[in-house]
Amino acid sequence: MLLLRNRVRDYAWGAIDGLQPIVGSKPSGGPEAELWVGTHPSAPSVVVGDPQGRNLADVIAADPFRWLGDDLAAAGHTALPFLLKVLVIGSPLSLQAHPSSEQAEAGYDREEAAGVACDAPNRTYRDPSPKPEALVALRDTWVLCGFRPPAEAADLVAGLGVPALEPLHETLAGGDTDAFRTGLAWLLRLPGDDRHAVATAASAAVETIDPTDRQDPRSWVRLLSAQHPGDPTALAPLLMMVANLGAGDALHLPAGNLHAYLCGAGVEVMAASDNVLRGGLTPKHIDVEELLGVLRFEPGIPPGPRRAELGDGVVT
Repeated sequence: MLLLRNRVRDYAWGAIDGLQPIVGSKPSGGPEAELWVGTHPSAPSVVVGDPQGRNLADVIAADPFRWLGDDLAAAGHTALPFLLKVLVIGSPLSLQAHPSSEQAEAGYDREEAAGVACDAPNRTYRDPSPKPEALVALRDTWVLCGFRPPAEAADLVAGLGVPALEPLHETLAGGDTDAFRTGLAWLLRLPGDDRHAVATAASAAVETIDPTDRQDPRSWVRLLSAQHPGDPTALAPLLMMVANLGAGDALHLPAGNLHAYLCGAGVEVMAASDNVLRGGLTPKHIDVEELLGVLRFEPGIPPGPRRAELGDGVVT
């Protein structure tokens, strides 16, 4: 067994000293968003007491059969095939999705051929791997995940009474299989002046909504509009399901699933990848066309893993 020292990521959406009550770390006085446990090259865990001062990636690479087992090592693996994170969600994350294996490989090769540096701000595919995820909530956690039935989303959009949103309402009210693909593409592709006008009108339409009523999707529109003024993707809660996870509840996020973590805390396990395709609610790089190309538009929340008692208080 190895004792690890794991890296804290201080992203702005975290909470001040947010990890301290969960993992018992020393308070940093700043935002704490994620604790990474694994061998990902951007933040590998460090092996405490290793005579050579190695990180976990170096230790495993030196003897993969010992640390990974015969099957993975014989297949050529020299690092953990997964990444574990402890998340503290102090404010909403970006509207995002992750690619499949084929999409990640093609996108990575395309950007490599174009000469886009892996650490460039405008890089979309930072590695050739998929990034399926599973989240287990540690406390009350809220997530945007999957699409509503088109008719339900159409009613919510119409309820705002914003004339500029009529094209979106008409598309959703049609209710065909391409309603969300067409409607979301319209929203994401709005030109600059129209984006601002739609976002401003939508923000005004929800300014009297109770911000504490988390069951009302309009309350999330109000919160997102306040945090991202001028961004029409703040309307996402009207189009998407709002999932509430209690402690111990799990959510599976397969490739192509549009989602955004809104608040809470959890343990997240994913493939060892850093490929994130963003559509809004962020100052980071947004790639609308690539995102639309990987999205799956099935309505509903993907089923999560079932909880099972293993005995002696162990739950999986």
